[in-house]
Amino acid sequence: ENGGRGMMSRSLPPEIVGAGVGEPIAFFLVVHSQQSPRSLRRLVRALNRTHHSFLIHVDAKADARLHEAASQLEDQADNLRVLRPPRSVAWGGPSLLQVQLEGMRALVEWERVWRHWFFLSGSDYPIKSVDHMAHVLSRGPPVSYFEVFHQIPQYSGGRGLTFGWVECADYVYKVSSDKELPRGMHLWGGSAWITPSWDFSVWLSDCLFVRSNRKPDNFFESIEPDWNPDLDDDPLGECRLAVDFLEYSENLMSAEELYVHTVFMNSDHCVQVDPRYWRWVNWKGEAGKHCTRADWCGMSPLELEARDLRTALQTEAFFARKFGEEDEELLEMADSFADGDMFLLRLTITNASGSENKFRRQKTIMGPQGPIPLEAAALDGNEYTGWEVPFVPDAFFRADLEKDWDICGVTLTTNVPGPAFTIQAWSGRDPQLGWYDLLKTPGQNTEVPKARRDAQPWFMEHVIFPPKMAQSLIVIFPQSARTRFLQVFELQAHGCPPNPPTETINAMDPVFRDKVRSLKRAGSENDPRAQQHPPPGQGPPPGHQRGPLPGQRPPPGHRGPPPGERGGPPPGMGRGP
Repeated sequence: ENGGRGMMSRSLPPEIVGAGVGEPIAFFLVVHSQQSPRSLRRLVRALNRTHHSFLIHVDAKADARLHEAASQLEDQADNLRVLRPPRSVAWGGPSLLQVQLEGMRALVEWERVWRHWFFLSGSDYPIKSVDHMAHVLSRGPPVSYFEVFHQIPQYSGGRGLTFGWVECADYVYKVSSDKELPRGMHLWGGSAWITPSWDFSVWLSDCLFVRSNRKPDNFFESIEPDWNPDLDDDPLGECRLAVDFLEYSENLMSAEELYVHTVFMNSDHCVQVDPRYWRWVNWKGEAGKHCTRADWCGMSPLELEARDLRTALQTEAFFARKFGEEDEELLEMADSFADGDMFLLRLTITNASGSENKFRRQKTIMGPQGPIPLEAAALDGNEYTGWEVPFVPDAFFRADLEKDWDICGVTLTTNVPGPAFTIQAWSGRDPQLGWYDLLKTPGQNTEVPKARRDAQPWFMEHVIFPPKMAQSLIVIFPQSARTRFLQVFELQAHGCPPNPPTETINAMDPVFRDKVRSLKRAGSENDPRAQQHPPPGQGPPPGHQRGPLPGQRPPPGHRGPPPGERGGPPPGMGRGP
């Protein structure tokens, strides 16, 4: 028995254990009243795998089309249910906590196998594959994942804890209150978007719905008398605390950010918490402030931009928030990343370096209180790291791939729209060829507007071409077509799909986007990395020859073009790479 009466621990079925798909997960989606049926279907489609489970709650204020869309999804899949009755959820009120706990109970009582459940908003979207999530969770202990902070008493006014709060007609009113916290309890809080374990969920459901019962006219109050043998037959009094604190939470501001965290940390489950949040949220300070939903001003995350998504991808987060429903390009980009397949197959870059005193990484960015040092690796796509190019003669940087590949595309992310650049390649399979021009773009000679220099705009140049051999790449920016404000955030090299392109295409041109999508679909069916990469922890295959690094002698017989020749190696590189 695991945690309570009639709630048994469930074993993984053999077909899941043997399939190597990681642990089964439950996803609980809370859909707001303004969400479109199309975005709901897209979110479910991005997550849906038959061995995972889905529970959907649609706000009672939503129009009939959204409720109908949820019901249709329920009819089409055995692993998806809609939580009923629908509740009207107001920001800051206890209604979201009620939905959260009712959903937890429904997942526990559902005859589906899962080990963790994700509490997700309708504006969350996956940036890692569901298989990746399942494997990561399966390798960890049976802990609960959520951010958690001790609520220090002297700062309680900052959370509105010195007042009472009453939700009425989708608005939360501030009132005076003389309620006292349950004795011996420490207050904890954090984000409402939690990932509890099966063990904790079974225990809390048992306390709230088996050992006690909710009043029909008030979810937060118990119909049990003050003394209940089922509740008080508990050496630590933890079930009693969970029941009493639920009644207290009815008049808390944003109770969903306090209740589960406090109950968890005041129980013996507290040793089974992992503060990894698994979400990346676009908080932008005062920009998300709102004061029209309650007698209190709150903060909400802003919609993501491309640079935010690239930053989120450098973290271990499974989800990012929040995505605009109509931002199809960003959603497609997230799908491509989650599939491990951005436009074409992404190849691993093992080393990056720049020309001495010509192409350097930023050391700091300017924050509200002054310069902020940068610690992450440059050229990783993070919005806060990159290479900065002073206004000097030809500057370059070099990137080495983990092995020799046929490549069919490159993506360069900068803060300048359409910069001029040349990419040269070197291949160990044909060292006699030396460095050769892989790609040359004339550029638009576009200056970065002064108003946008501090905003860190993102522009992507993505070009696909017929297969070329490459193990090392050099990207050169000629002085004649550059601005002294040029920064480079990321370089990607892409492998070739089974049906490689036969012409050079600027894939960011909308005219060719459909062609790129078809190449992406074809590439995902036969990923060369599955056959050619060595297993994790092993070195390259026998006979593998790594390209020379800066400062090393070129391989015997290597002949690079003469120094200074158009399209030859950058100044200072000599005849070899």
